[in-house]
Amino acid sequence: MQSISSYINPNTRALTSNYKNTVIKDKEAYNGAMSQHLLNPVEDLAQALKTPIKLAKGASLSRQNNSVNIAEGQSIRVNGGHVLTVTAHGVEVSGGDNPYDTESYVKA
Repeated sequence: MQSISSYINPNTRALTSNYKNTVIKDKEAYNGAMSQHLLNPVEDLAQALKTPIKLAKGASLSRQNNSVNIAEGQSIRVNGGHVLTVTAHGVEVSGGDNPYDTESYVKA
């Protein structure tokens, strides 16, 4: 089974499976837009929810393609002691050094 990597197209902020679509076409316009806001969390989350991501059989990292394949059940420890666990329905966040620290929970 071949795994499919997804990338974010910086020109349209949509998900794409073609790495060539990640080239910035108009650098001046892109830099101007990026200085105002890096991400629009609501639009990006909605796009991610609309686009299903196929999980890989095993986790792997490709520096050549700048991609990560994630397997269901894979756990990754991130800042603040949080643990991200990949499930069939998405990513679960658990743990953390301070359970009342909502900012680092959201960042995780």
